[in-house]
This record gives sequence, C-alpha cells and structure tokens, in this order.
Amino acid sequence: MLLLTLEGMSQVTSQSEKIKNCREKALEYLTPYLLSGEPPEDFRAVITWIFLLGTQSFEEQDYETTTLLCQRGLEWSAEYPPLIYLTGELLTVLGFYLGAIPYYQKCLDLGKTKTYNKKEPFDLGYTNTYPAYRLGCTFAELKDWDQAQSALKLALSFSPDYAPAQEALIKIEQLINP
Repeated sequence: MLLLTLEGMSQVTSQSEKIKNCREKALEYLTPYLLSGEPPEDFRAVITWIFLLGTQSFEEQDYETTTLLCQRGLEWSAEYPPLIYLTGELLTVLGFYLGAIPYYQKCLDLGKTKTYNKKEPFDLGYTNTYPAYRLGCTFAELKDWDQAQSALKLALSFSPDYAPAQEALIKIEQLINP
C-alpha cells in the first residue's frame, strides 16, 4: 500500500525514475505469488498493482506477462472491472475478438448491478464507457455493424463527449452508408 502511494505521488510529480523503481519493487514482491498462485496475505492494493503492472506490460507488448497478471488477478479478484477490461484488451490485440466480448460485457454487467469489487478504487469508466466503446470496436472488427453501432451509442449514453466513440461511430456510418 505504501509503495502504491509512493508510485502515485511520483506520477503526480512526474518522477519517472521513481515510478519505475516502485513498479519494479512491486513486481519483485508479487512474482513469487504470481508464480505459485497463492495470493499475498496482505492483499491491500495487490489488485491495483496487478492492473498497473498489467497495463504497463500490455503497453510494452509483453503479452506473456500481461497474461499471467490478468490470469492471477482474476483468480484473486474476479469482480475488478479494470482487470476484466484489460483481459478483453489483451484478447482483442491477440485477435481473439469473440473471446474478448464476454470480458467487455462483464464490465458492463458489473456496472449495471454495481456488484464489482469496491475494496480498491478505480475509474468507473471501466464499468460503462470504456467497455461499451471497446465492445463497439470489437463488433466492428467482426463486421457486425448493428451491434457495433449499438455498443458505441451505449458508450456515448454514458459519456456523450467521448471522442473515440464518436469517431468510431462516424466511421461505421460512413462505411455502411457511403
């Protein structure tokens, strides 16, 4: 928890070397647990760390590490929308569009029922706007235009000014109505 606080303060003050050190220490601490499958006894901030480290490895295109982090994270906290969303993103980038859909849908379902993990804070966009947008993009990849439009409109119902959803919807409408 203290390491997460330090990482957050380093983010605010743009101290990239301190951010890197915090993340390295967190990964070093978590690695034995990730490999064994047993969660740490002191579980505070663990899921947040797994999401942060998973996002970092995803951005670095280290999909093997991202897979391990998502797998363990979901075993330990199956109702944490950011991690569910990241798993959908991973499947999408790997080309498993049909596999990604249930992850985005689960984020939306958790948001609708408010049954997500409330022990660790996160951006509530992971329960509405972001997964609806990604769902729309995924359906577009599958050329299911009706579902894509519906999901993108859903994203915009949560966040009317969400530019990525606006742009994707315009592109789809131009494709189907040239």
